[in-house]
Amino acid sequence: MKISFFPLRYRRALLSFIAILLVFFIIMVAVIISHEREMLAGANRQAEHETHLAGSLLRESLLKFDYATVEQFLVQWGEEHADIVEVRATAPNGFVLAEYKRKEPSKHTFHAKQQVRHGGRDLVTLDLVKDFTPVRSSLYRLGARLIAGAVLLTVLVGAALWFSLRRLALAPLETEIMGRKETEAELKKAHDELEERVEDRTEELQREMDMAQEYLDVAGVMLVVLSVDHKVRLINKKGCEILGYDEDEIVGKNWFDNFLPERTRSDVKGVFDMLMAGKIEPVEYFENPVLTKDGEERVIVWRNAVLYDSEGKPAATLSSGEDITKRKEAEERLAYSESYLRSIIEAEPECVKVVSPDGTVMQMNQAGLEMVEARSAEEVIGKSIYPLIRPEHRDAFGALLQSVCNGNAGNLEFEIVGLRGGERWLDSHAVPFRGEREDGTFMLAVTRDVTERRRLEEQLHQARRMEAIGTLTGGIAHDFNNILSAIIGFGESVEMEMAQDDTLRPYFEQMLGAAEKGTKLTQNLLAFGRKLVIKPVPTKVNEIIDAAERLIPSLIGEGIKRETVLADPALTVMADASRVEQALINLVTNARDAMPNGGTLRISASEVRMDSEFIRENGFGKPGVYGLLSVSDTGVGMDEATRQRMFEPFFTTKAFGMGTGLGLSTVFGIVKQHNGFINVHSEPGRGTTANIYLPVVRLEVRKEAEAADLKPLKGGTETVLVAEDDTVVRKIATDVLKKFGYTVLEAADGEEAVKVFLENRDEVQLLVLDVVMPELSGKGAYDEIRKTRPDIKALFTSGHLSEVINKEVLRYGLDFLPKPASPKQLIRKVREVLDKGT
Repeated sequence: MKISFFPLRYRRALLSFIAILLVFFIIMVAVIISHEREMLAGANRQAEHETHLAGSLLRESLLKFDYATVEQFLVQWGEEHADIVEVRATAPNGFVLAEYKRKEPSKHTFHAKQQVRHGGRDLVTLDLVKDFTPVRSSLYRLGARLIAGAVLLTVLVGAALWFSLRRLALAPLETEIMGRKETEAELKKAHDELEERVEDRTEELQREMDMAQEYLDVAGVMLVVLSVDHKVRLINKKGCEILGYDEDEIVGKNWFDNFLPERTRSDVKGVFDMLMAGKIEPVEYFENPVLTKDGEERVIVWRNAVLYDSEGKPAATLSSGEDITKRKEAEERLAYSESYLRSIIEAEPECVKVVSPDGTVMQMNQAGLEMVEARSAEEVIGKSIYPLIRPEHRDAFGALLQSVCNGNAGNLEFEIVGLRGGERWLDSHAVPFRGEREDGTFMLAVTRDVTERRRLEEQLHQARRMEAIGTLTGGIAHDFNNILSAIIGFGESVEMEMAQDDTLRPYFEQMLGAAEKGTKLTQNLLAFGRKLVIKPVPTKVNEIIDAAERLIPSLIGEGIKRETVLADPALTVMADASRVEQALINLVTNARDAMPNGGTLRISASEVRMDSEFIRENGFGKPGVYGLLSVSDTGVGMDEATRQRMFEPFFTTKAFGMGTGLGLSTVFGIVKQHNGFINVHSEPGRGTTANIYLPVVRLEVRKEAEAADLKPLKGGTETVLVAEDDTVVRKIATDVLKKFGYTVLEAADGEEAVKVFLENRDEVQLLVLDVVMPELSGKGAYDEIRKTRPDIKALFTSGHLSEVINKEVLRYGLDFLPKPASPKQLIRKVREVLDKGT
C-alpha cells in the first residue's frame, strides 16, 4: 500500500518514527566509531609513553656510554612484548647504537619516536614500531558487532512500528487497541531481545575493559584517574606497586589527603582545583612527592590530561607518573658534588681558569677575577685573555696555550695589567682539559700571584749585591787602615821630633792632613759595609735633629727655604747619635745639591707602625714601631735607573770632583747597622724624599758626661806586651810606647803572645792585642793569659769587621781602640787603661 493512501496523521507519525530510527542509528554508529578511535588513540598514546619511559631508563646508561646495556635493554624489551615489530636507538650522528627487529612484518603498525636529551644535548633517538593488528582487529570486530546490533535493533523496531502502523491504517478503529497491544507485545519481545543483546554487549564491553585494564597494568608508569571531587577513580598495577597498597585500598579514596605528604598537599591540591576550574592548562611536566603505605616518600613526575563530561566540563584528570626517586637522588648527589667542587674552586685562593685555544676565557673563579681586577665575571668570561697580558709576554703565553691544547702540560711566568691598571706577575701551571660536549681541548690553568715573590727576589738580589759590595769595601778599608796606621804613626813620630821652625814641618802637616782625610774615607767605607763599630743607646729623635740643624744653615746657604717638623718629645730610638746625625747631614747635603736654583728642604720626624699591610704595600720592613726621619727636597729628582744604584759606593751623578759617591752609601750602611730601613721616593722634576726608619725603644735616655779636654801626653814605666800580626803597625806601636818610657814586649800572633807573657808573667802590666790574628785571636790569647793572671789589663785594637769586634770585645765590656790610631791616641788610651782601678 502506498503511503499516499495513509491518513495524514498516520503518514506524519510514520515519517516521524522513521526519522527517529535513523537518528538513533546514526548516533549509535557515531558513538561506536568514536569509541573505537578513542581506544585506538589511547593505545597510540600508550606506545608513545612506553617509548618516553624507555628513553628515561636508558638515559643513565647513555650518559655512562654503556651501549651494551642499551642494546641488552632493547632486545629484552622487544622479546618480552610480542606486539613490538622493531625498536632501535640511533646516535645524533646517525650511528645505530642498538636495534631489535622481528623477521615477519606487521600489517598494521604504529611508529613512535623519542629524542632522549640531557643537559641541553641529544643523547639518542629512540624509534619504536608496534604491531597494532590484534588491537585493530579486536576494535573492528567490536565495531562490526555494535553496528550489526544497531542495524538489527533498528530493523526490529522499524518492523514493529511498520506493522503496527499498517494495521492501524487498515483495521477499523475498534481494533486499534488490540493492534496496539500486539505491537506492545512485539515491542516487549523486541525489548527483551534488545536487553539480552545489550547484556551480551555489556559483557563484551566488560571483557574489553578488562583487556584495557590489562594494557594499563602492563604499562611501566603509574596511571591515575582523579575525579573532580579529589577521589581516585582508576589506578593501574604500577601505581599500586609504587604506593604499596592494593587497588581496593586506593580507589574511592581522597588522593590528596591519603597519598601526598602534608607539606605539599595544599599546593598540589590548589593546582588540581585550578585545572578543574579551567583556569589553567594541563601541566605537561609536574613533579611532586607521594606517600607510600610504609611512610616513605617517592618523587613522581606527572604528565596530565583532562577528561571532560558530556557537557564539555572538566570531570577528571588522567595522569601518568614516572617514579624518579632514584634519579632525583642521583641528580641531587651530582648537583651536590658539582656544587661542592665549585665551592672548592671558588674558595681556592689561586686563580683557576679555563681558556679556549683562541684565548677566550671560558671559566674563572673569584680569586682569578680579583687578580685581573674584574668587578664581575661578565667583564672577563667570553672575552680574550690576551689584552690582559703584557705585549712582551703574549707570544710565550700563546705558545703555552697551543702546547697545552695539543695535549701537553706546561708552566709560564708572565706579567699582566689588570682591568683597573694594576700590574702583577703570575705563575701559571696548565694542563689539557676536554669539555663536557667533547668539542675540543681547552687549557685548565691554576695561576698564582707571584708579584710579592718576585719583588722579594729582586730585593734579595739587591741586598746580596749590596752585601757583596759591602764585604769588598770593608776588606779594602781594613787593609787601607793598616796603611794609614803606618803613615800616621811614622808621620806623627817624626813630627814630634821636629822643632817648631823646622822647614819640613809644613810638609808633614800636609801629609798627616791627607792621612786624616783617608781615615774619614775608610770610616765611610766601613759605614757602608756595616763594619763600623757603633755604640747605640736610647736617643731622643728630636735631639738628633737639633744637633744636625746646628750645621745645616752653613751647609745649604740662604737660597733654600728650610722647614722642620719635630716628633713627640718622648719618641726614642736605639741609636748611635753621632752616626745617625752623620746620615742626616749626608741626606741634607744631597738635597742641597739637587736644588742648585733654590727650593724647599723639609726635615720631619714622627712615629710609625709597620704592620703586615704596611710591609705589603711598601715592600720592606719588619713588624714593629719605628721612629721616622724624613728629608724632602723640591729638586731635580731621580729616574728609576739612578734610584736603583743610588746606594752603591762611588756611584754619583755629580760632576767630576764634586763628590766621592759615598754619601748615600754611608747613610745606607749606618741605617742597616742600626737594624733600620731606608726608603727613597723620587721622580724626575718632582723632588726626592728619603725616609729613615729606626726601631723605637721605651727606655729612659741617660746623658753621658761630656768628654774632658784632652790632657797633655803622659807616658809611664810599666811593661806592655804588644801582639800585632802586621809588622809595620807593631813597630810603630812599639817605638811610640818605648819613646814614652814604657818597657815593650812584642809578639807576632796570639800563640806567641801567650808564650811571651808566660815567660814574663810577673813583669807585664798591660796587654795591647790585635783582635784578629793568625793561629790564635787576640780574645783567645787574652782568655788563656787570664787563666794565669785574672787581673791582667788589656787594650784591644782592630780595623776589622764590626760584628767581629762586637762578638770578641765589646760584648764583654773590654777596652777598645779602633784603627787607624795615631801615636797620640795610642799613648792616651794606654795611660787611661793602666790608670783604671788604681
